[in-house]
Amino acid sequence: MIDLVALLAEVTSPEYLASPEHAAIEAARAEREAREAKEAAKAQARIDHPCGRCRGTGHLPEFRHVAGGDCFACEGTGIAGFARLP
Repeated sequence: MIDLVALLAEVTSPEYLASPEHAAIEAARAEREAREAKEAAKAQARIDHPCGRCRGTGHLPEFRHVAGGDCFACEGTGIAGFARLP
């Protein structure tokens, strides 16, 4: 059985906190948090709304002879996104 008190004492000891293992774990954590913050900021800076050209369908039947009718404005997704102004 794991002694949680002993484990806690081990991972909070000055020797462990100064070890390369702890530094690697902290660097990985900081990198992950920075990546998640960047992704959250990117998602927040974009406003998605239906494409105005195809009205959100991603397809223009009247242009089915050109690229199968896929909308070039939204690349066939039906969603046009614009960056939010600061």
